[in-house]
Amino acid sequence: MVMWDPVHESNRHGIVREYLVHMRPAASSWPDVTATSGNLSKEIGGLQPYTNYSIRVAAKTIALGNFSEPIFVVTGEAGKTPNMFFIVL
Repeated sequence: MVMWDPVHESNRHGIVREYLVHMRPAASSWPDVTATSGNLSKEIGGLQPYTNYSIRVAAKTIALGNFSEPIFVVTGEAGKTPNMFFIVL
């Protein structure tokens, strides 16, 4: 589960329509996992066991904003992590 706060008003350039959550295993391209603006969290499934992932979030108004600094997590035996992760935009 990845969670984030809404983008602070001073950093918004319009109405946030959705948040994009990008995750990727090390040495891979960025596949999209998308959560809508009503959601400030996203459960990410289908992860591979014992894999290092990078996860980042960006807000989208008319255009896509800057991505957060990535967080790095390693999945366990079942391809899951036991924690929730919080990202600051």
